[in-house]
Amino acid sequence: MKKAFRFIVLCLTAIMFNVCSDDPEDVTGSDDLSTDADITAEGGILKVKDKSGNEISLTIPPGAVLETTHITLTLSPEDKNLPIDVRNVAVFEIKPVDINLYVPAEITIKYNTTVSEIEKTALFRLRSDEWLTPLGDHTYSSDNQSMTATTLFFGDFAEGKMTLEQINTQLGLLKASSDMKWKSTSGSTENGQVYCDTQSHKATWDRYRDGIGSYLKYFKLLLLNGYYDESLFEADLAFLCEKIVSRGMQEVLDMCVPDNLCDRDYKHTIGTMYRDMTLLGCCDNEACASLEERFNQILINCGSYLIIDSQLVMDGAELVISTIGNVPLMMSTWSGNTAIVQGWGTCEVSGSGEYGVCMATVSGITNVDVHGNRDASGIYNLTIGTEQNATMLTQCGDLGAETPLVGGDTRQVSLGPDNEYTVDIQEAVQGGSYTATITLMNPWTDLPGNR
Repeated sequence: MKKAFRFIVLCLTAIMFNVCSDDPEDVTGSDDLSTDADITAEGGILKVKDKSGNEISLTIPPGAVLETTHITLTLSPEDKNLPIDVRNVAVFEIKPVDINLYVPAEITIKYNTTVSEIEKTALFRLRSDEWLTPLGDHTYSSDNQSMTATTLFFGDFAEGKMTLEQINTQLGLLKASSDMKWKSTSGSTENGQVYCDTQSHKATWDRYRDGIGSYLKYFKLLLLNGYYDESLFEADLAFLCEKIVSRGMQEVLDMCVPDNLCDRDYKHTIGTMYRDMTLLGCCDNEACASLEERFNQILINCGSYLIIDSQLVMDGAELVISTIGNVPLMMSTWSGNTAIVQGWGTCEVSGSGEYGVCMATVSGITNVDVHGNRDASGIYNLTIGTEQNATMLTQCGDLGAETPLVGGDTRQVSLGPDNEYTVDIQEAVQGGSYTATITLMNPWTDLPGNR
């Protein structure tokens, strides 16, 4: 049991609070006590260094923020008396505190000297001067000179090692806080109408994820300090599953269900919750069946696809050939929040026209092949290849003739927030004109729980 517990506690936080593997641009660095930058969806890095040479860096991965956000990283000029036995770095602050992250941010401390027993050192978020919770995910360098942790929330942070007594005191405060209401309101009023605010779903589960990560880190610290025996571990694990994880899932499920299941915040919340519950092994009740049902509904109804609608109009509108259809897209993670996009489908080809006593009708299909990528800003750069296989039947009185209309084409399109994921094409062709509208539906289809 102890070996199994060691594996669970050491590994789950690294999986549950995974970070992006991209290398964001180092947008700013400073030897002063404060630095700031406008961070875009592509991410960025802020750094400060204290007087002792310890460097604190904040990495915002690609896709963590959707809109450009001004972020500051500041070292506190005054030390605080906190319940941490050994500290190497002053308290530091990251703002804004109300930030909404879709991918956890990384905080790294690079010490100027080697830290003994660095694995017992943790990063804590200050809830008050007497109540601290550790960040859930920590990694340590092989040379014992740097520590990295991830966070979904900003605020004031402290670093250091706690004694066994301090750990148990802080864990007790965290357990007591679990009786508080973490749920956010999900109904908002706008112009006198109540609508389902899906940001509240995300905020609610983010708070639970933060709490779950803190519990797991405290469990690991207790293990490293030789505190656990089998009965204590089983009791703490049961408390986490029953009182925190399952309750958080139920609170989210009890919130309003939006009319649009494909809303990004709702998809993100359900997908993240499904992944977390599966990894933690706490999913063995009826609520879990409800969660899986909603997750599957989103998978079925909210996949990304292209709508292709084109017309070839010959001079005088004597012949109009239309091509229309949907092409499902599949995405696989390439690197961090950059995804490979692929898709295959068919569009129906139809048309008609009159030439004096002659009538022409067109029927057939166009095979469509799509490949490209989507970056952290939600911009799709796609190559769309088409191969038409259609036939025109011309009937002049009692005489008829079939003419094959076959051929291929390749187009490059960029779809993103700036063009609202729609591209209109208008071109002059020999003997007529060509128009097409290509629209991308559900651009944020990838779910954390489906990776």
